[in-house]
Amino acid sequence: MKNTFNLKKHLKIISSFLEDDELIDLSKKIKKEIEKTKKRDGVVYFFGNGGSQSTATHASLDFNKNAKISSKHFNDPSMLTCFSNDYGSENAFKKIVEFYVNKEDCVVLISVSGNSKNLINAAKMCRKKKIRLITFTGNSKKNSLISLNKDGHNFYVDHKGYNIVECIHSIYILSLVDSCVGKSVYKISKS
Repeated sequence: MKNTFNLKKHLKIISSFLEDDELIDLSKKIKKEIEKTKKRDGVVYFFGNGGSQSTATHASLDFNKNAKISSKHFNDPSMLTCFSNDYGSENAFKKIVEFYVNKEDCVVLISVSGNSKNLINAAKMCRKKKIRLITFTGNSKKNSLISLNKDGHNFYVDHKGYNIVECIHSIYILSLVDSCVGKSVYKISKS
């Protein structure tokens, strides 16, 4: 069987999303929302599953350390297994939002499919508590996170490839950190 993967074609697809004016404009609006959260002395909370969880953790760390914007992720295995055991895995993030997130905060949900039950339930809790919501999705425009986030910002990548969508999410989210810092090259503080 011949390997049909073509790296050049793959990178060209990713590059096309990086030059998409609509996504660039949307990322500017998301940056403003994150900066407003900082001005309100709020916290930006990041949630995701699998590869998106890795992006959530990375973003949270860099927003705190480099952009000096208070952010958190709830990816500690003890906490996740506790909440999953007590409330069911589909309600773990919902309960975390219920217990920890306040009106001055902002929640960022990252999901390629936009149909993960635990993130859908977290989005519903955000709506109930009137929490600002930012979603990063892909795969299909007919996903639940888009429909639950009509009043917020949804960064949608119109592609079916999970790794392509995850790459685009990661690049844009981490670029938001640099945008909030105000430059793309900066020294990391060692103090």
